[in-house]
Amino acid sequence: MNTKTIILLSLAVFGSIVYFRNLDNKIADQLSAIEVARQVEAEQRRYNDSIEEARRLEAARMEEIRSTHEARARYVAENAGNLIIREKYDDGINKFTQMVYWEYYSGSEYGKPYYKIDVEMTWNGQFVHSNYYAAKGVIIINTDGTNLQWKPTYINPTLAQYLDDINQAVFGGLLIGAGIAALSE
Repeated sequence: MNTKTIILLSLAVFGSIVYFRNLDNKIADQLSAIEVARQVEAEQRRYNDSIEEARRLEAARMEEIRSTHEARARYVAENAGNLIIREKYDDGINKFTQMVYWEYYSGSEYGKPYYKIDVEMTWNGQFVHSNYYAAKGVIIINTDGTNLQWKPTYINPTLAQYLDDINQAVFGGLLIGAGIAALSE
């Protein structure tokens, strides 16, 4: 072997070593990049899972709050319905109040958090049990049970007639009282 051949072979071996070392470094870099990508994907999955868990817990908390408010609104509606029947419509028997729809307001339109509850109420007359009365409307009441407001949207004809009869009786009583007072002068 001559010197040229040895030099060429040495250069070829050295070039191969450098080439394979660079190739090893490139492969190591690629493997390292793949591992980093896997770690990033795993972190992203953990992050997404934690976000999903937080959303699920918040949804469960909100459902618990909603169901608590619904139960409270139903309780308030039933008691307020009985009070309205007793105070506004001279009471009755077989009273039934059904909550149709409700909303909770945390604002201060009425001073405190309050419910706005659509109800349907039915009952029979206090003295004439065959009289069937019905009313629909909106109950607005603070969540603590204060500041009851009743806004009727419908009363059945029997109830309308009863209220007219009561108004006429009161008006008649006032006229009789005024007449007696005028006669006694």
